[in-house]
Amino acid sequence: MLRAFGNGALAGMIGSGAGLLTASLTMNPILGGSVGGLVGNLLEQGLSGKQLDAVAATVGVVGGSLGSSIARNLLPLRGPQPYLNTFRNNYGKNSYRLVGQELVSESVEGDVSAVTNRIMNALTTSDLSACVCQ
Repeated sequence: MLRAFGNGALAGMIGSGAGLLTASLTMNPILGGSVGGLVGNLLEQGLSGKQLDAVAATVGVVGGSLGSSIARNLLPLRGPQPYLNTFRNNYGKNSYRLVGQELVSESVEGDVSAVTNRIMNALTTSDLSACVCQ
């Protein structure tokens, strides 16, 4: 269980980093969320030794883009945006809003993934042998 937690944490951190890097280079937070969701999902699959699951990867992309879009509207930045590629020790309100956006985005992505997993489990584990369809 601890290994799964570590794999998820590492995949999440690297996925978030990839999303932040993409968003800062392209100035497109939705693309950043998509890349972050995809990288995090593929890395988690690879670290856990699972075979590539295209549905899960697609859910990562959709969840990441949806999450970043919702987060951007819930916690909009005001005024000058912080420069993400500089280490500093002073943080303004927009820096904290960016942290909040990341929290909201990751939460939405996790919720989309959880709902999709429940739907896929229901579809693949239902017992169709009792069907009397003719």
